Amino acid sequence: MTSIASALPWIASDFNEISQQNWIVSAFNLTSAAFIPFWAQMADVSGRYASITAAVIIMMIGSALCTGSPTNAYAVLLLGRAFQGIASAGLNVVVRTILADRVTLRENAKNWAIFAFVGGISYAMGPVIGGYLTRANWRWCFGINLPIAAVALLAIFFVLRKELLGPQPIPELDET
Repeated sequence: MTSIASALPWIASDFNEISQQNWIVSAFNLTSAAFIPFWAQMADVSGRYASITAAVIIMMIGSALCTGSPTNAYAVLLLGRAFQGIASAGLNVVVRTILADRVTLRENAKNWAIFAFVGGISYAMGPVIGGYLTRANWRWCFGINLPIAAVALLAIFFVLRKELLGPQPIPELDET
């Protein structure tokens, strides 16, 4: 989200929607907040591998929609941003769940600190990178996610797949 902050006016003006540019961020934020509980449940019901893979694929779909949205179809851009928000919630929740499965509470606290540090740096650098990408074309703010997500899918499949927990029993149902 932060990398497009400095690109918002250019994106909105390309769509001739300057007065509606706040929806580019709002579509992401609303779906991101709404889908946090969904992804936590999915990580338990479907397993960590299926959930993290689904989140990355949804991010790719959202990024592709944003990158390729025609300038006369603002709703397509907003739909892509909504998908990115859904995926962002999934990536955040499932990655933290995977880490919590693998480390002690003390190590988990260190991981949270690392996430906060990296997040702070990203919030500082994102608008700068987004500004440079916008000089070439604002669509690169979204298109850059596609090769990164493809590499992530390969890494998840080849490196993490066998290490991740599968579906977890729900204690209230006396599942085994």
